[in-house]
Amino acid sequence: MNKCNIVLIEPSHIIAEGMRRILESVNDLSIIHVSERITGIDVHVHKADVIILNPRVVTEGEMVSTLHNLRKMNEQASVIALHTHYESTNVMKHFEHIIELGNDTPSIIEKIRSAQTTGNENKTENDDLSIREKEVLVAVAKGLTNKEIAEALNISIHTVIAHRKNITSKIGIKSIPGLTLYAMTNGLLEP
Repeated sequence: MNKCNIVLIEPSHIIAEGMRRILESVNDLSIIHVSERITGIDVHVHKADVIILNPRVVTEGEMVSTLHNLRKMNEQASVIALHTHYESTNVMKHFEHIIELGNDTPSIIEKIRSAQTTGNENKTENDDLSIREKEVLVAVAKGLTNKEIAEALNISIHTVIAHRKNITSKIGIKSIPGLTLYAMTNGLLEP
């Protein structure tokens, strides 16, 4: 895997230092910039593969436009939420991946690597679902609850909900039987 350049936006010095130590312990992860706020990071975002953002640095009303602007600056970069406080589902649904304060080091690294590959490499010509969205789709089709999916995939329930909304939005199917049929007809699930 190529070196992953990371921009960390975290207002807490203690949390930022902890994340820095975790990430610097892995050879192919590199923090290229740490900021306490969202302003003034433009030049660094262009070089990032992954942006880790604490949602607390942006008001709920500005979240959509902030994430849109970050993604517009660098379409290849994935944005991960660093979930340190309670945030509404409305906020968390905008993130593809979520790092929780209670996650251990292997889990954090796995989420970053997953986010690094969430871009265009994960999409096929006939399907615009990411690999993780396909995993969630199969789990939903098998009848697992959000909590069971979160535990099985080692992600938060907020992330599962966000993936389910993305799946529904992308393929236009809301019902579980419809999602199951979609998964079977696209070779993701055996009948």
